[in-house]
Amino acid sequence: MELGWFLLFIGICIIAPTGLIGFELFYLLVITIAIPVAIGYGATQEHRVAIVAFVAIGFTFLVSIADSAILAAKVVHSNASAYSCIGAGAVFQTFAFLWWILVFGSGTASPVTVFVEQANAANVTIPAVSLPKFSRSKTTTEDTEYGSGPVYAQPALALGGTPPPPPVPHANAQPVVEFQARALHSYTANPADPNEISFEKGQILDIVDSKGKWWHSRYVAADGRVVFGIAPSNYLQQL
Repeated sequence: MELGWFLLFIGICIIAPTGLIGFELFYLLVITIAIPVAIGYGATQEHRVAIVAFVAIGFTFLVSIADSAILAAKVVHSNASAYSCIGAGAVFQTFAFLWWILVFGSGTASPVTVFVEQANAANVTIPAVSLPKFSRSKTTTEDTEYGSGPVYAQPALALGGTPPPPPVPHANAQPVVEFQARALHSYTANPADPNEISFEKGQILDIVDSKGKWWHSRYVAADGRVVFGIAPSNYLQQL
């Protein structure tokens, strides 16, 4: 995606056009940098409407630039290579912007979002979506009010990111079950987050706290263990 912007920049520097093309180029640079940074800090969920709006504006700029550059390359033979460079860069960036609109404009239960989350859970890199978080929680081994067990420190928030789920109470606390839910899809816990739990499609889970997008859940595994942790709510259906 950055390659597309650099192709635009090189071509525009060669032909030195006038008008608003400089503003459009600067706008596209800001979007190209800001969106991956927001993804890395986990600040996209609460700003997804604004992200889609800004990306859509950039998408219209790119379509207009690509159309004008391709037409000019056929007419102005002296700078045909520069115009072709601009057109190629605009088309290249158009695909990235279209992907962002599709991902951030889809609901949490949409097939696109489910596909991205399943791919991330399987450690498959999805371009411009599965960037690493810049702030992660660390663990300490102190006693909590729920009994002996690990305490999960809160990570520092950056760029107005959404706070992580609260620490999971110890299983001995016997929390009250709000309702039960069935797993719509299988989910593999992120090994970097000890709060998360894995489960198979069709698994029935007891939901003890349904606040937010990560529900505190528990179930009895086949070997008799009580599995307790947080699970993504869009993978579950309330019974």
